[in-house]
Amino acid sequence: MARSKFTVLLVSFLIGSGAAFGQVLNPADVPKEQERRPEEQAVEAGRLRSWELPPVEVVGEERPQLREEERIGKYKQPRWTARRRFGRTRVYVRPEGEYEFEVWFIPVISEDGKVEEIETQYEFEFGLPHRLQVDLYLVPLKTYTREGGTTVQTMGLAEQKFEIRWALADWGAIPGNPTLYFEYGMKGEEDKVEAKLLLADQTPIPGLHWGLNGVYEKVLGSEGQEFALTAGISQTIVDEKFSLGAEVEFKAETGEEETETELWIGPSLQIRPSPPSHFDLAALVDTGNAPRTKLIAIFGWEF
Repeated sequence: MARSKFTVLLVSFLIGSGAAFGQVLNPADVPKEQERRPEEQAVEAGRLRSWELPPVEVVGEERPQLREEERIGKYKQPRWTARRRFGRTRVYVRPEGEYEFEVWFIPVISEDGKVEEIETQYEFEFGLPHRLQVDLYLVPLKTYTREGGTTVQTMGLAEQKFEIRWALADWGAIPGNPTLYFEYGMKGEEDKVEAKLLLADQTPIPGLHWGLNGVYEKVLGSEGQEFALTAGISQTIVDEKFSLGAEVEFKAETGEEETETELWIGPSLQIRPSPPSHFDLAALVDTGNAPRTKLIAIFGWEF
């Protein structure tokens, strides 16, 4: 019953948000054409997306060499932070009034080259006022169980998740631009909570960006809990078009009797084929005794 209510609330939220973001201004309430700046005229035709937002000046800072490092929006954040850059590391919040849909495809491949599972994730992201962001997720999961020479596939809705994050200050006001993250997920008969501290910034080297997350996760009603640390670094190769980087994820899961650890590391890239779209790919390898490969492919579209 709780899952049904969650789904109804999700659909209602999406419809309401779409209507709010798509609202058209009444021409009678808008100043004369010649009295408005070009970006204000663009708002009349439709709200500005992250790649259309005009840069804002920051006292004491020179204009950056790359367009993706220009500051935009009410929070004066770099333009590159308005999109997801890393598969396992979150960065800051979306600008107010910006929203996006993402599709994730995450296969895990065993040492012998066989697929163990394929996780698909559908995510809706909403940039809200006061440095807030809300995300909604649906997560189908397909698993492969091998018994002798037979492979059994199991497919189902593994999880429904709700996420909220809040940046403590405008970009640049606090070192590392700390952002608090909370997530509630419903997994079959088990619910879980997840808390993160998001840190991110850019370096004096043009196009060199980084992110770092501390993670705590717990399945409610169980003894186990999980601690994780994720990090990513990225270097822009072609401004707003192509960047290369690397990611690392360390996990320690404690149970009733023992603690299991995992360390994943590998390269990543981002391609932006068009202004509203981006494609991210990371290939992470488990460095443990039984090496596995996890591919993280994300396609996003900003509306």
